[in-house]
Amino acid sequence: MRIFGPSRIAIIGAGEFGKQAAHYILQNDRNSRHHEIVGWYDDTISKGEIIAGYPVLGKIDSATDDFNSGKFEHLFIAIGYNHPDFKESLINKHKGKIPLYNIISPEAYIDPTSVIEENIFIYPGAIIDKETRLDNGVTVNLGSIISHNSTIGACGFIAPGVTIAGFSTVGKYSFVGAGATIIDNITVCDNVRLGAGCVVTDDITSAGLYLGIPARKYK
Repeated sequence: MRIFGPSRIAIIGAGEFGKQAAHYILQNDRNSRHHEIVGWYDDTISKGEIIAGYPVLGKIDSATDDFNSGKFEHLFIAIGYNHPDFKESLINKHKGKIPLYNIISPEAYIDPTSVIEENIFIYPGAIIDKETRLDNGVTVNLGSIISHNSTIGACGFIAPGVTIAGFSTVGKYSFVGAGATIIDNITVCDNVRLGAGCVVTDDITSAGLYLGIPARKYK
């Protein structure tokens, strides 16, 4: 690992989510210039192809060898919300072996009592309140609020403008759509998709898609 110079970051996934990750890594770092993106790992794109100005370095499985040979120092896994289980499998594979990068906007508020795990993506305007927890791989999008003592499970995706009130838990692999609201003291189980603008007023104990005000399971 290099001691001097910018930290080199590789990204798994060269799709739209990966492009957003690259954009915000550089946006967050625009004044200090401490980071450099070296390229992508992606199983669906040929090695050497240029995506958004960066080369595809190889298939996903080649990332470990490239890290060990000193090609980069940090890894961000940019797998989108349609494949949260695959994303978690990659996090578990690399955690503790390759430093996983957190993309946290300086324009977000992160309370110092919160617990932020690894491979986290927090967009501008997000608020992470006191004693909240974001498990590995969580994304919190533009302007969303996670209130005090709440937990977002592994690889959960919080879309723009979401409000999650205090003492609430959202299970892993869940998607909370734009503008949705979860009132306080609510538990949402794993593998739930909440539609845009819905309001959750009762615990959700069954995986599936929920829509409306109040949110009800869509069949």
